[in-house]
Amino acid sequence: MSLKEKSFKTLRFLAFSIGIIAAIIFLGNGTGVKSETSPSEFSNKIDAFIQKIISKSNYKAGFSISIVKGNDVLFCKGYGYRNVEKRLPLTAETPIYIASATKSFVGTTAKILSDEKELSLDSSISKYLPALKFNNSPLSTKTISIRDLLTHRSGIENIPIVLRTAFTGDQTDSLILKLFSKSIFKGHSFRYTNLGYVLTGLIIDKVTGKPWKDILEEKIFKPLKMNSTHAYVSVYNKSDLAQPYTVLNGKAKELEYIKDDKTMHAAGGIITTARDAANWLIFNINNGEFNGKQIMSDQSMKEIHSAQIDLSASFYKYKRVAYGLGWYLSDYKGGLLVHHFGGYAGFRSHISFMPKYKIGVAGFVNDDGEGFYLPDLVADYAYNLLSGKKDAEKIAEKEYNEYIQRIDKKRKKIEGKKTESNLLTKNEMKDFVGTYYNEDYGMLRIRIKGNILTANMGNLEGKITEPKNDFLLADMVAFKSKIEFEKNSENKIISLSLVSIPWRDNKFVRTNQK
Repeated sequence: MSLKEKSFKTLRFLAFSIGIIAAIIFLGNGTGVKSETSPSEFSNKIDAFIQKIISKSNYKAGFSISIVKGNDVLFCKGYGYRNVEKRLPLTAETPIYIASATKSFVGTTAKILSDEKELSLDSSISKYLPALKFNNSPLSTKTISIRDLLTHRSGIENIPIVLRTAFTGDQTDSLILKLFSKSIFKGHSFRYTNLGYVLTGLIIDKVTGKPWKDILEEKIFKPLKMNSTHAYVSVYNKSDLAQPYTVLNGKAKELEYIKDDKTMHAAGGIITTARDAANWLIFNINNGEFNGKQIMSDQSMKEIHSAQIDLSASFYKYKRVAYGLGWYLSDYKGGLLVHHFGGYAGFRSHISFMPKYKIGVAGFVNDDGEGFYLPDLVADYAYNLLSGKKDAEKIAEKEYNEYIQRIDKKRKKIEGKKTESNLLTKNEMKDFVGTYYNEDYGMLRIRIKGNILTANMGNLEGKITEPKNDFLLADMVAFKSKIEFEKNSENKIISLSLVSIPWRDNKFVRTNQK
């Protein structure tokens, strides 16, 4: 039996087993959820658990969460701050960036367009993007389908495109297509990447004649009454948005909000709220039905949520066994969990549901530090309570203690770490100042700001720290890289290389541009 057959068999067994157990244990409840815990008791338990975590960990940023069962929102609340400095609260209505959790929306949109005969998931991408040609075999637009793009099995690798679309914003559609031609092949097994969704976004633009962002609004956000959800940053007032932070040692360090419309790409380009995310969960849990209306067919929803490619990986407590059309399929304590998470500088998102129990959780933090696993910790407690696990409290206490211990361990590590200092004098800094160019990555500018040497690439800006073994270290928020400089015979810098980024050409040539 092949690995794929084993994976499908495992998923079928999980679904069958859950159905039998649910029928035996939870008779009398249409959703298969134990009815001992009243809605108010459940809300009180969840709220108390969250308050306990925030208090014990001295958490400084914000957290919002919605929990649904069937067609009902059981819990929806925000905690902490969307802006720590101004003490502006993060509520269930606060818009927050969800990063890669966007992929489930784009996968669903592609399936909707397929149902409407706008495109075919199994047609080769050459049909929709005839101008795209890959230079490196065996990559071929004739052998890669849209389904391959959505399930991370196209084999395409191209780091400059990931950097330009998600971080620097230095891009146009024509430039991205040109860069795609330089892609290298990494095999047809599951390999998680943004690239397939970036290409799918370009295909949606082409077949509909509208930006994929507008198609999401038309096909998903409006029908599901997700009125505060958009794929454009520009539609929001900045003061309303959750600002990004890194919480370390009980302190919230504010990060630059580097997302704008240009970096809201189809692999990670949605801002939503906990309140709106509840509608997305209800739609998925009820197989395409929302507010009594069948927005998408049951058959199509099952295809979206079914295993398209097998894999073996884990995240937190979840054993990932397959990937659907924008969703991971996982085993969580013997139950099938469908989910997609997201992470970015200053943000972390969790959207998941358990189909057989018809329960789902969406949790978001504006932090990439100590609160990183907070949405997962609370989601686990909710699932264990609502699925009727007798040891739900015991599991919660164990995972809570692990969470606190992880934070304490990080804090001790920080305390024992020496603070880096910039040992370069201003005269030494001047040697590095200039504009450097790479055809694939674009411009990189090194400047002096105050007493700090900085590097800038489009929306990204970070500091350059002291020399270490003939290298400088650039912390660009989105990534860190060692920088190696090349000098000519006159001892003047003529180029630099980002040596930590695994791409064939990381050399930036110094230009005369200021």
